Amino acid sequence: MAVIKDVASFAGVSISTVSKYFNNPQGMSEEYRQKVAAAVEALDFTPNAMARSLRTKRTNIIALIVPEITNTFYVEVYNNIRLAATSKGYMTQLYTTEESINILQELLSQLSSSKIDGIILCFLDEDEVISLLDRTQATMPIALLSWDADTQFNSAVLDLTLTVYRATSYLIQQGHTSIAFVNGREGSRVSTQKKRGYLKAMSANGLPVTEDHICSGSYSFRTGYQATKHFMQCSEPPTGIVAANDIIAIGCCKYLHLNDYRIPQDVSIVGMDGIQLSRIYDPSITTMAIPIPAMCTEAVNLLINKINHPTSKTRQSLFESELMVGRSTNENAPLYLEF
Repeated sequence: MAVIKDVASFAGVSISTVSKYFNNPQGMSEEYRQKVAAAVEALDFTPNAMARSLRTKRTNIIALIVPEITNTFYVEVYNNIRLAATSKGYMTQLYTTEESINILQELLSQLSSSKIDGIILCFLDEDEVISLLDRTQATMPIALLSWDADTQFNSAVLDLTLTVYRATSYLIQQGHTSIAFVNGREGSRVSTQKKRGYLKAMSANGLPVTEDHICSGSYSFRTGYQATKHFMQCSEPPTGIVAANDIIAIGCCKYLHLNDYRIPQDVSIVGMDGIQLSRIYDPSITTMAIPIPAMCTEAVNLLINKINHPTSKTRQSLFESELMVGRSTNENAPLYLEF
């Protein structure tokens, strides 16, 4: 069985260089990384994780906290975080808050004293979160996938207001003047920002907004279905619907299909997130696609940098969503979206 000395000899480098490859590969040149990687593969070398943990006082394990995993958006987030972390030599443990601030508080308390190296928190919108993270960050490196550019934390950030503004503006550019909006949980920070984007676009184009054309609920299929049922029973039904995520958008489409409305001829739908299901659903969903892989990779990089350099300044990386046109707004668009 090969030992670290054998790997160093095979690669023509020092033992410390091999050690650095496993503990801090981002601090190496590409030339040395490739040499050591080739030696590790050729010798089928596996480092002793327990010994490395005792030596470095690290476990190379990070925690990922998401609201829940029944929404496939968070499944895709987890998978991309896991892949990015694995490429850096880290394992990922998944936790959910079930959208409960009490569960989050308990998780942060437990994780702060556990054998992990850092925490990534994804799209948590409770107002109480910031104070909890302040206390946690004193003892544990943190990075966020976030809707807000908060300078206190390392963050990969998406501008929600701009995203929904662009989704609504797209429908307006397509000639729609009666546009409804289906949101998530009323009063949450995320939902407030999304609603702001919708109202801003309508106001900027001089279009009226009525309470009958705004519904909120959960980020679920059922919310989209029930909201669309309400909209289409109004005295003046909308010809366009902006949904706060793709799952809601699919619920909207399902109601329309089952009640003999044509999509997009009678009603056009725009979602948000760009999850895989939106690409293969019939009709394919026009969506503001979030760059999930890029944001997840950046969150992992920000966290690992904080782990390796605890006194480094916090950094926020801003990302934008991209409009992907499907058949829910354009009957000539591809049935299956590749993006």
